[in-house]
Amino acid sequence: MSFQALLRECDEHIRQGRDEKAHRLLRELEISKLPRSLQRDFANLCRRSGLLSQGLRILTPLVREEIASEAERAEYAMLLQRSGAVTEALGVLQKLDPQKDPQILLFQAFCHFNEWNYEAALPLLHRYLEFPLADYPRLIARVNLVACLLTLHQWEAAAHEIERAFAEAENAGRLRGNLHELRAQWHLGRGRFSDARKDLVQAQAILGGIQNEDLLFVRKWNAVIDLKEKTESDAMKIVLRDAEKASDWETAREARLFLLTDHFDHDAYLELLVGTPFTGYRARIQSRLDRTDLPELPSRWRWGAPDSAALDLATGELHGMTRTVRPPTAKCLQLIEALSQDLFRPQRLATLFGRLFPREHFDIFSSPQRVHQILRRTRRWLSENDLPLQIEESGGQFRLRKPDRFALILTLSREPRDNQRRLLQRLERDFGTEPYFTGPEAAARLGISESLMKRVLAWGVAQKRLRRQGRGSGTTYSLDVA
Repeated sequence: MSFQALLRECDEHIRQGRDEKAHRLLRELEISKLPRSLQRDFANLCRRSGLLSQGLRILTPLVREEIASEAERAEYAMLLQRSGAVTEALGVLQKLDPQKDPQILLFQAFCHFNEWNYEAALPLLHRYLEFPLADYPRLIARVNLVACLLTLHQWEAAAHEIERAFAEAENAGRLRGNLHELRAQWHLGRGRFSDARKDLVQAQAILGGIQNEDLLFVRKWNAVIDLKEKTESDAMKIVLRDAEKASDWETAREARLFLLTDHFDHDAYLELLVGTPFTGYRARIQSRLDRTDLPELPSRWRWGAPDSAALDLATGELHGMTRTVRPPTAKCLQLIEALSQDLFRPQRLATLFGRLFPREHFDIFSSPQRVHQILRRTRRWLSENDLPLQIEESGGQFRLRKPDRFALILTLSREPRDNQRRLLQRLERDFGTEPYFTGPEAAARLGISESLMKRVLAWGVAQKRLRRQGRGSGTTYSLDVA
C-alpha cells in the first residue's frame, strides 16, 4: 500500500470512530521511509487518534534540526500539548506567525484552556475568527468562544455568539448538540432552570448515542440543576464516579466543586483548593461557593492522616518518625512535590518532565526514560524505608494515592502574580475615599474582566487588605484601613 493510500485509509478510520484500526496501521509505519511532504499529515493522524508518542517520533527530528516548517512546528506543539507539555507547547506556538497559519491562534487558546486561563484564550479566539475560515473550522472556533465566554460569565456576549453559532451549525450534528449543552449553561447562569432542562434534553437526543465526555457534560449540568432546585438526588455523586471511571478528570474536579456548593465541608474545600494547580480554577472555586466564611488559603497544609508521620516537601524532613529513615534525594523529593501539585488529575510523563527539568525540552526519544528512572528511584526509596505513600499508574499517567497512615506537608505560595498585586494597588488608589464598592464597579473602573477582578478581590480579602460584606449580587467590598 502506498503512503498516500495509507493516509486516506487511516483518515477514514478516524472519521468513522475506528481509532484502533488506525492505531494498528500507524504503529507499523516505517517512519524512516516516510516522505517529508507527508510527515505532518501522518503526525496529525497520530494526534487525532491519540497515538501521541508516534506523532512526536515523526516530527521531533525535524524540530530539533530546525528544518521544520511553521505548520510542522504547530502540529508538533499540539502533540506536546496533548502529551501534557503544555508550557513548552505554548512557548513553541508563541514563536510562530499566525499570518502564515491562523490555526496557531486556536492552538494557543487550547493550551490556555488546559490551564483554566480563559482570559488569555479569549482574545486569541477573537483574532482567529477574524481570518477567512472554512465553515467547519469557523464553527469549531465559535463553539470554543461560547464556552470561553460562559466560563468568564460574559453573558451578553455569550448570548450573541450562541445565536451566531446555531445559525452556522444547522447541519453540524455533534457540534449542534454541544451548542445545546452550552446554551443550557447560559440559561442556568441566568437562573432559567426550565429552559436549561429543555436544551439539555435536545443535547441528549443528539449526543445520546455517543458515549464520551459530551454526554457526561449533559449529565453534569442536569445534576447541577438538581442541586439548585434542592432535588433529592445523587446525580452529581454518580457523575463524579463515572467521570473518574472514564478518566475525565476535569469533569470530576467540577463535580467535587458542585457537591461543595450543596454541602460545604471545610476539609474537602481546602483539599480541592490546595490540590488544584490552576489560579483560574481556584478563583472559580471561591466564586462558585460565594461564601463570606471561606477559610484563608494556608501557607502550609497537611494532606493525609492527621496524626501520622509526615514528609515536609519544603525541607525533605520527616516528622513524627520513631525510627531512622534515610532522607530522599533531591530528585525523589522533587518528583513527589511535582505529583502533589495536582491531587486529582494523574500526570503524564511530559508534564512530570517539565516539572523535574524546567529548563529542558521534552524529547520523546529520551525524556520518558529519564522520568521513569526517577519514578523507580522514588518508589524504591519509599519501599526501602517502609513509608506508606504510593504512586499509582494508569495508562501511562501517575498520581499520589491519598495516604491513610502517612501525610505530606505542602507549602503554598501566598504571593499573587505581579499583575494581581498591581491591580490591587490601583484599586486601593482609585477607591481610597469611597466607603464601599461592588466587583462589577471595580472591574469597570480598572478596565478588566469581572472574573479577573474576582481573583484580585479574593486575594485582597485573604490578605486582610479588603473587607467583604453580603452575598451574591449584593456583595460589596471596602478597603480595610484598620
